[in-house]
Amino acid sequence: MIIKIVLVSSFCVSLLAALLHVNTETATGSEHNRVNGTVVMGTKGESLPDTITLKLFEIDQTANTITEIESTTPDYLGNFKFRSSLSNLKNYRIVVIGSSYIDYFDLKSENYTSVEIKIYSKTTSLENISVKDYLIMIPSLNAKNRIAGFLSVVEIENSSDRVWIPDITNPSLTGLDLFRFNLPKRYKSLSVESQLPEGNILEIETGFAMTNPIPPGSHSILIGYQAEYKEDNLKFPLRLPFGANEIKILIPKDKGIIKNKYFQQTENIIINQDTFLSFEGSKIEKGTQLDVEFKELPQPNAQENLINLIQSRTYSVILVGFLSIIILMVISYFFWKHLIDTQGQENFTSRQKLLIHQIALLDRNYEMNEIPAEKYHKERTILMEKIISSDSFE
Repeated sequence: MIIKIVLVSSFCVSLLAALLHVNTETATGSEHNRVNGTVVMGTKGESLPDTITLKLFEIDQTANTITEIESTTPDYLGNFKFRSSLSNLKNYRIVVIGSSYIDYFDLKSENYTSVEIKIYSKTTSLENISVKDYLIMIPSLNAKNRIAGFLSVVEIENSSDRVWIPDITNPSLTGLDLFRFNLPKRYKSLSVESQLPEGNILEIETGFAMTNPIPPGSHSILIGYQAEYKEDNLKFPLRLPFGANEIKILIPKDKGIIKNKYFQQTENIIINQDTFLSFEGSKIEKGTQLDVEFKELPQPNAQENLINLIQSRTYSVILVGFLSIIILMVISYFFWKHLIDTQGQENFTSRQKLLIHQIALLDRNYEMNEIPAEKYHKERTILMEKIISSDSFE
């Protein structure tokens, strides 16, 4: 009986140990999939604001949805922890609310337990914002409508430890206080994408401005637009308020050239089997205006010119003008003919006018069957002979 008790006890101990081991592994695995980390102030001499809230979201790229899971607040040291256990097969994002701007941090499965989120104090000064690289490319040229399609990639840098945010509540705010880009005249179909936090695009006649916060570090901006050109050239008064360390312009080979003192032509570049002429400049100072001129751009052929004329208002003006001239000529002709006829009548003598009047009466009597045909023809012949034989025109 003692032996049985010992055996049962040994079995229970082994089973309990196994269960504890499983629970320990489960707890450890669950703990590994829980997000924790630290919010750090990236601006020297500044403290973390006490208004920060962190929200955890699940991103479903298949359904194109984002769902909030939970929220938390960091302690006075910036440490935070979410209770939810995450799956390695899904995508997650932490949104930071309560700092100078709303920012987000995309999680990776390997750093759930070591997340560091850096925030910054704000500034309205653009002094430390600069352009590192500026690429302007013309991937398409529509000769028929004289439209050039532009695609620009700009890499900017904030070299300070503060995030730039414009004070849009300031009533004296002007375009000079905003981060801005200059575009050609008559530009259209503008689209802007960037790695910056959310903001607005403010379009003006000469380009656009951005209200997106610019945190410290490097960020890329993608700009697409179209510009109409006249004849075979397009003038682009490219202004660089933030300068440019490197700038490059690409234009399709045999479809135009660039004239500007700031650029030097370099080796051609092949993109997707298309060859582009490359023009490069460097060390452009802030506030410089590069008067870039694109010349020898494609022109519409004769058929396209005719189609453009028909589709334009110019065609309507020309057609109306042509018809007006024809109508005026017809009216002038009838007026001239009437004038000649009238002048001819005034040149008859009094006797001739009397004979003409007698012929008119004879014609009317004949039409009314008041005289026979033989008499009518005889008398009309006599009257006509009298007119011809009478004195000529006065």
